[in-house]
Amino acid sequence: MKHDDGQGSAANPAPTTSAAADGPCNVPTSGQAAQKVPSDLSWHAGRGGITWPVSAAVGPTKKVDGFPACFARTATGAALAATTGYLGQYDTGHSVRELLNFYIADSAGKSITVDGTVKNQTAPEQMRAQGLSVAGYSVESFTKDRAIVDVVLTQPSGSTGYFAVPLTMIWVDGDWKVSVLDNGELYSGNPLTPSQGDFTAWGGSDG
Repeated sequence: MKHDDGQGSAANPAPTTSAAADGPCNVPTSGQAAQKVPSDLSWHAGRGGITWPVSAAVGPTKKVDGFPACFARTATGAALAATTGYLGQYDTGHSVRELLNFYIADSAGKSITVDGTVKNQTAPEQMRAQGLSVAGYSVESFTKDRAIVDVVLTQPSGSTGYFAVPLTMIWVDGDWKVSVLDNGELYSGNPLTPSQGDFTAWGGSDG
């Protein structure tokens, strides 16, 4: 599942710490953290029945400034970070603007993305009514500093039963952040409609 991502200018965690005081997250990348789909995977409950996968080994492994954060510097770590970053807007305890400002890397398009999402956010009840839920992921490319991850969701009304949101993840100050394009879009090109077998399923239940 390839796309033209362009170039942007561009969590059941432990105790809350300050990003400045804590420094890099230093999440291990061997052992449990090296598994493609962590065996300790569980599902985090957000608002309106929206849930997404988390792993104590891969991330989020702690809270930073009150936000679930700190993911392994691996392909699966980037995938879990992308899923948390994309669906974090449905988390509890913070406003949508606060959550997006935390998970999106600073760039020329960040404020456009944040303002647009705050204005046009799909209600969680509407998502569930449409049968939308997290299904899996596909890592299109990965380096230690940059990864392109397709966050795959179910879409019963779609041609394949799934759609995917491709996110560019960059390594910033010891953790993965979402990188957006200068125009505020998450990606360029056509929407992705993967079929079963085109992506890695998280498994388990999304609640």
